[in-house]
Amino acid sequence: MSRYLQRAVTWRESSDPEVPLVADVGGERWCLRLGDFPAEPLFTLEINGRVIGSVDNWPAAWQRPSS
Repeated sequence: MSRYLQRAVTWRESSDPEVPLVADVGGERWCLRLGDFPAEPLFTLEINGRVIGSVDNWPAAWQRPSS
């Protein structure tokens, strides 16, 4: 999971409230699925529909979407 957290990613907002952030990274579709925080992790990272892991703290290498 750490290699994904260290990769530079520019996220953009989606229209799906359950998957509020998406990115295209090296030809792959990255999605951040919103969890039921605090009972679940804040986000679950999915790449091409496959669950990679959980994220509670925003990685420094990731760029949040500009509002």
